[in-house]
Amino acid sequence: MTLEERKFCNMLHYAVKGFLINETYSDEEVKRIGDSYLKRLWGNNERLEYCREPFEKEWAKRQNNC
Repeated sequence: MTLEERKFCNMLHYAVKGFLINETYSDEEVKRIGDSYLKRLWGNNERLEYCREPFEKEWAKRQNNC
C-alpha cells in the first residue's frame, strides 16, 4: 500500500470517526477500513469537504512525527 492510498483511507476514516487510523494497523486492515468507509460515504460529498482542512492538519502532524 502506498502512502497516498494510506492517506486516502485515513481521510475516509477521519470523515466518519474524527480521528486517524492507528499507525500500527497492517496494510490489509487499513484497506479494509478504507473500503468500508468508502461505501459508507458514497454520495455524501459534503462530508469530505467539511473535514478536509482538519484532516490535512492531523495528517501533517503524523507525518512530522515519523
